[in-house]
Amino acid sequence: MFEDEPRSNRLDTDKVNAILEKIERDRHIHSYHVAEKLGFDHKTVLTQFKKAGYTKKFDAWVHTSSLKEINNESYTHLDFLLKLNETEPFSKDNHEFHVAYVFVRMGNSPRPGVWALEKSTDYGKTYKPWQYFADSPQDCQRYFGKKSLQPITEDDSVICSTEYSKIVPLEGGEIPISLLNYRPSANKYFNSSVLQEWTRATNVRLRFIRTKNLLGHLMSVARQDPTVTRRVRG
Repeated sequence: MFEDEPRSNRLDTDKVNAILEKIERDRHIHSYHVAEKLGFDHKTVLTQFKKAGYTKKFDAWVHTSSLKEINNESYTHLDFLLKLNETEPFSKDNHEFHVAYVFVRMGNSPRPGVWALEKSTDYGKTYKPWQYFADSPQDCQRYFGKKSLQPITEDDSVICSTEYSKIVPLEGGEIPISLLNYRPSANKYFNSSVLQEWTRATNVRLRFIRTKNLLGHLMSVARQDPTVTRRVRG
């Protein structure tokens, strides 16, 4: 009797292990990259990933056991990201995040007058704006263009806010920034690749364009800010 020859489309154990080793080393690896490196058909690589229990969420391969734990409860999109990051961290060697909120609290200084919150998706090589900030609509248009004054109409609209550039408070001012609220797909985050890409970042920076002058000699005593004298003298 002769044993049947192995089917041509069936991978041996060593080849399967080689594929899975790639994903276990780097959960952000592209399946096309694995196929190219190992000389396999792309569909074959995806099939082995699926058989091993991996699925793609954002830019990370996540094991289904982690998703089952999360799906047993009801989560908002932000809670989902936080919970998923506990079990299958997006930030490992590659330091990639999906950011829903940014919160800035000033120290012993006023909030900046004109600045931009920016993100990078290529580890700091280039940056793109997330949101602009200025003292007035006129400054928004002057520094960031007329389009920055338009309301949010797209998942990746970049707007200019004038709410957080006031001189008061002189210290300890807060700047809460939501990158999801009021966007068309905010309530269906996982159905919008544009919104998912909008929140993705490897680096975040604050680019200050114009500081806020204290103008202590013009401040009214009626403001009753106990830090004015100390700050002007300093």
